[in-house]
Amino acid sequence: MASDTPALLPQFQAQIPPEQSLADALASAQAEFPRLGSDSVGKVQSDKANYEFPYASLASLLEALRPVLNKHGFAVVQGAEPVGDSSALMRIYTILQHRLGSYSASIVLPLGNGFDPKKVGATMTYGRRYTFAAVTGTAAYGDDDLDQTTGASTPKAKSRPAPRQAPPAATHSNAGGKITDKQLKRFWAIARNAGRDDEAIKDYLFGCFGVTHSRDILVKDYEAICKAVEAPGALPAGDREPGAEG
Repeated sequence: MASDTPALLPQFQAQIPPEQSLADALASAQAEFPRLGSDSVGKVQSDKANYEFPYASLASLLEALRPVLNKHGFAVVQGAEPVGDSSALMRIYTILQHRLGSYSASIVLPLGNGFDPKKVGATMTYGRRYTFAAVTGTAAYGDDDLDQTTGASTPKAKSRPAPRQAPPAATHSNAGGKITDKQLKRFWAIARNAGRDDEAIKDYLFGCFGVTHSRDILVKDYEAICKAVEAPGALPAGDREPGAEG
């Protein structure tokens, strides 16, 4: 006896999409992300050096990526909470909430002694920017912008530069000294063009060369470092652990 329930027509069955996974949804959003550039500049002033570095601000990241994430069903949730009973540490997090689940990233940052609203605000912005970049798989370009949370001057917005090719290497006579400002700018131009994450670069410089700041790269190591950063694949891992001496 034939069933009273009609079978779905083949063409109608073809219109029923398979259940999309959470990873599929994020991958679809990432495929539509625009190219990001550095729209702000931070200034670091200390007894040892005064310099500037470019980075993508939190506002520019949210403005560029949140509409794409929303289009694919993701809501961006950011917040902060104290770590344990300590008022000196804050956990800052970003959650990409979707009907199929969520992705999240968090970072624990020190607030120091006392309560300084300006420093707390700078720490919050720093944490929100880096966790948002981490959970979306994008890069917030920059060098030592964590100094913004420890007393450096406030970043100043500037017009977003167009993507450019790294300038050719220059010949320098101080082969035993540290790189020049021009070489430093070329290094970060190479890193940006290669899509390198600045945290991975910091780990590479310290682990392989004991360098805690890109300005301290030695001229004798400079070209080898640039080639490693420009080459495809993961950066080499060194023997030094973060916080180690030497």
